[in-house]
Amino acid sequence: MIGPGAEGRFIDLLKAGIDENFVRPVAPSKLLGFLRDHILCRPGSDAMAINGHILAYAGIELNTNRHSVKRFGIDIHLGPIEFRLLQFLMENRELACSRAQLIEAGWPERRFVDAKTVNVHIGRLRRALSVANGPDVIRTVRSSGYMLDGSNQEQSHHEPNRPDEETGG
Repeated sequence: MIGPGAEGRFIDLLKAGIDENFVRPVAPSKLLGFLRDHILCRPGSDAMAINGHILAYAGIELNTNRHSVKRFGIDIHLGPIEFRLLQFLMENRELACSRAQLIEAGWPERRFVDAKTVNVHIGRLRRALSVANGPDVIRTVRSSGYMLDGSNQEQSHHEPNRPDEETGG
């Protein structure tokens, strides 16, 4: 952090290899955005952490040992199907996951499950993850399925595509 009136130090810090610095006063949204991007979801980092049983991405923390989920530090209660769907999406973050893949992940006992059932459970998962006015991180991929996408972290509005809309697939 650079104090007011010392903006000239900014160039010195850049030359020294410091990538990020802030001139006080800092806008809270800028500081929180930086922390979220660099601490909670480090770009290019592996989603696994702490002995491989915690997945973290886009403010979501999923603990596979405790079967618990937090978003921005707030506990989220999910049913077993939504938990398995979220775990699969987090393991395949930023990749489009087909409804068939999600059926395999959410219903491992190989029951017959209609694609529309996936839409219903994704809708429940979206509602559960919408705590603290966080942006919708589950993106509908038209005619394909869904994707966990943290790139819209700065947006405060949800995507227009909802799981109960007809997606043609």
